[in-house]
Amino acid sequence: DPFWSQDGSRIYFHSLAEESDSLWSVPPTGGTPVLLIKNASRAALSPDGQTLVFSRLSDGWPVTRSLWVAAASGGDAHRFSRGPFADAVINGSWFRFSPDGSKLLAWTYLTPEAGASRSRFWIVPWPDGEPYEVLQSLGGRGLAGVAFDWMPDNQRIVIAVADEHSTSTSTHLWIADVLNDRLEPLTTTLGMEN
Repeated sequence: DPFWSQDGSRIYFHSLAEESDSLWSVPPTGGTPVLLIKNASRAALSPDGQTLVFSRLSDGWPVTRSLWVAAASGGDAHRFSRGPFADAVINGSWFRFSPDGSKLLAWTYLTPEAGASRSRFWIVPWPDGEPYEVLQSLGGRGLAGVAFDWMPDNQRIVIAVADEHSTSTSTHLWIADVLNDRLEPLTTTLGMEN
């Protein structure tokens, strides 16, 4: 899941550093990759190019994963501990900032302290808001490894979702309105889009 720096001078990517998934960057013309953050996966960069969010594995047992924030240089990494992210364990995740940088959309498979895991979408008003759940209609679909990206309007996303009326595991692209919890099909082929 590589992505560009906002000024186009770096490409960020994930690869192993020792034994953990980590975040690296390299100039687009090639060269020696730079290790930015050890133990970082599913990273996303804010539109202003200043902030990275990522998922990090714990050091202890049982192994858990949590949401972290760092400067774009990789420095000042700290755990994000607002709302459900304070106590819950992240079993899966995908993060994307809205194009205007006013919010972070987080798809997570969270396990609360006393409860079962469930696929959820969270809006985190950026940089200082309290997270709240959105797209609750998608929460019950058993989504795993959800990939999505924002539309330019800062309100809708394109997402791959399994067809709930099909007995197969086919997925199609949908447009989801995160503010109104509405879904519209974008592809309706006999194949599978993701």
